[in-house]
This record gives sequence, C-alpha cells and structure tokens, in this order.
Amino acid sequence: MTAVPGLGTYRVPGHELAAAARRAAASPPDRSGWIDTAPNYCRGRAHRLLAPVLADHPGLSVATKAGFLTPAAARAAHAAGVIDTPADRHSIAPACVRWQTDRSRTELGRPRLDAVFLHNPEHSHQNHSEPLADRLRAAPPSKKTRTPDSWPNMGSRRGAGSPRTRSP
Repeated sequence: MTAVPGLGTYRVPGHELAAAARRAAASPPDRSGWIDTAPNYCRGRAHRLLAPVLADHPGLSVATKAGFLTPAAARAAHAAGVIDTPADRHSIAPACVRWQTDRSRTELGRPRLDAVFLHNPEHSHQNHSEPLADRLRAAPPSKKTRTPDSWPNMGSRRGAGSPRTRSP
C-alpha cells in the first residue's frame, strides 16, 4: 500500500486545523493524499473540527486511530462498558476498538472510515500473555470500515508495503 499524507494533524493547533485541511483538500488529486488524525488530537477536538471540511470534500480520504482515550472519551467508554475504569487512557480490547471506531465515524461525519490504525498498541496493558495478533483477529472489521482492497486510489497498488504482504 502506498499512501501519500496530505495532512498530519498531530501538531496542528485546533484553531488552524480546518484551514489546513481545506488547503490539503484543494491540492491536486495526486498530491492531496490523506488526512491523518486521531480522536485525541487537538485535546480531543480534531474529529469535530475536521467534520465540516470532510463534509465539503467527500472524496478526501481520512485515516484515524483507536487506542488512546482522552479523559472525556475514557468516561464515555467506561459508561458504555468497554473499559474497566474511567482512569484507563489506552485500550485495544476488541470492544473498545469497535466503540472508538464507531464514535470516530460519527464525529468525522462519515458513513465509513477509510482506515483505522491502532494507536501505539505497545502501550496496551491488556493480557500480554495473549499475542497481539490474536487479540486483533478477535475484532473482526466493521461493515462500516473499508478493507484495504476498497481504499480509494490504493486497492490496485498492493505490493511490498501492503498490510497483507509486509514482512516483519
């Protein structure tokens, strides 16, 4: 898989995020790439700040992450029963990943997400006796998340960098 990042939102201040995303969307199609974000960026506001831009540019791809939880997200995840305590700030438990992915899809205003990555899975404190790959297999993909073959402008470029063919 080859992905050209059009905008990484990790260090973009919240008050500049929408304008930066609009500039990325206005780039020529072969240069606009993807917007990379996460629900904990911009102090938990990145998705909501990006949603209007994504609504105006439905062809713009977005990659987000699951794993880290802001304090507000942790309280909501605990209330939803997907983490044990609202003090948890990271989880890649299948139920939490599904919950966070659905929440991201809603906040971004997208019926489906282009890509969801696990945010620093090495920080997870869940059952290290069970290999990470086994835990990930326990979380089947949502019908509202695209598979690699359906990613815009990428399905035909599978090769050495593809998630299915990458060597360790």
